[in-house]
Amino acid sequence: MAKKTEIQDVAEQSANFEEQMEMLDQLVEKMQDPDTTLAESFESYKKGMNLVQSLNGMIDRMEKEVIVLSGADDGGETE
Repeated sequence: MAKKTEIQDVAEQSANFEEQMEMLDQLVEKMQDPDTTLAESFESYKKGMNLVQSLNGMIDRMEKEVIVLSGADDGGETE
């Protein structure tokens, strides 16, 4: 049963990652719109930077999990 939970966690992380990427894409599109005011662009920029930080954290955690699963942290070689 533990494997099902792990699979669900990975699926949820992936969905959350995809959702955040979509939100970031929407913010970029909004900022590129010539009708967007400077204030709106600045707010979108701040939201986007928060998303980027969150996404970077998710990527770091995923990379660490891959290293653990591959056994590279037990003295194995990494590239």
